[in-house]
Amino acid sequence: METAYIDCYNGKSRREVYQDLLETLGEGPAETRPATATDQLRRQTLDAIDGHLIVVLDEADQIGEKAVLKELYEMTGVALLPIVTKSHQLFADVEDRLDSPLTVLTPIPFRAYDEDTLVESPRAAARNRGAA
Repeated sequence: METAYIDCYNGKSRREVYQDLLETLGEGPAETRPATATDQLRRQTLDAIDGHLIVVLDEADQIGEKAVLKELYEMTGVALLPIVTKSHQLFADVEDRLDSPLTVLTPIPFRAYDEDTLVESPRAAARNRGAA
C-alpha cells in the first residue's frame, strides 16, 4: 500500500494536487507536464495507482478547488485522509452536491497541546538527538 502526503497549506489547486500525486507515484516532476489538462492529470493519476493508495491532504481546508476532494474520495483504491484544523472550514464553500459524500468522513479529534507538552517535546527531541 502506497501513501501520498500533500501539504495544501498554500492553497493548492486541483491541478497541483494531481501533479503532486503523480510525482509521489513516481511519474516525474510537475515540470514535465506543463501543458497537460487537469482532467488528463486526473486520468494519469488513476492509471498510476497500483493497488491501494492513502492520500493525506494536510491543511485540506486550504485547497482552492474542493471538487478534487470528491474526485479522490470516489477513486477506487484510494483512501482519503484530509487533515484540517476545523472541519467546518473544509465544507464551508463546498457545493451541496459535493457535501454529502464528504461528510461521511469520520473526524478524529485531537486535543490542543498543553503548556507542559509544548515545553517537554523539544526537550525530549534534544535528548533523543544526543543519544544517537
